[in-house]
Amino acid sequence: MKNFSLNEDTLKKGLQVKEIIFYSAIGFVLIVGGIIAAKKFIFKKKEEETGESTTKEAGRIINKKNLSYDAIVYNAMADRLGEAMFDWGTDEKTIFEILSRLKTKDDWYALVNAFGTRKEPGLLIYFEGNLIQWLQHELSDSDLKKVNDILSKIGVTI
Repeated sequence: MKNFSLNEDTLKKGLQVKEIIFYSAIGFVLIVGGIIAAKKFIFKKKEEETGESTTKEAGRIINKKNLSYDAIVYNAMADRLGEAMFDWGTDEKTIFEILSRLKTKDDWYALVNAFGTRKEPGLLIYFEGNLIQWLQHELSDSDLKKVNDILSKIGVTI
C-alpha cells in the first residue's frame, strides 16, 4: 500500500479550490439575481408606460355595436397571437395577418381584452404582460412600425 499523507501545500490547494468554487457559486447567484431584478424593473417600467390597466380599460370602452366578430373569434385571434409570440422566435407574419383583420377600434379593444394578461415562464426569467406589452417585447422597431401602420387604419397606435 502506498502511504498517503497530507502536507501543508496539499491542504492549501484543497482550500483554494473550495474557495474558488464557493465564490464562483456566489457570483453566479448574484448575477442571475441581478438579471431577474433588472428584467422585473424594465418590465415594470414598460407596464407603467403602456398603462397597467390597458386590459381593464379595453373591456369597459368597447361599443359592442361596432364589433366585427363574435367573442369566440377574438379569443381565437388572441390565442394565435400568443402562439406567434411565445417560445423561441416570433411569427411576425401571423401577427400582421391577425391585426390586419381588425376593422374598428372596438375590434382592437376586444382583442386586447381577449388576450388579457399572459405570462410565459422561462427557466430563469419570465415575461408577463398584456397584448401591447407582448408586442413591444417581441417585435423589432421596424416590425412595431408595421403594426402601427396596420392599426392606424382603425385609429389605434401602440
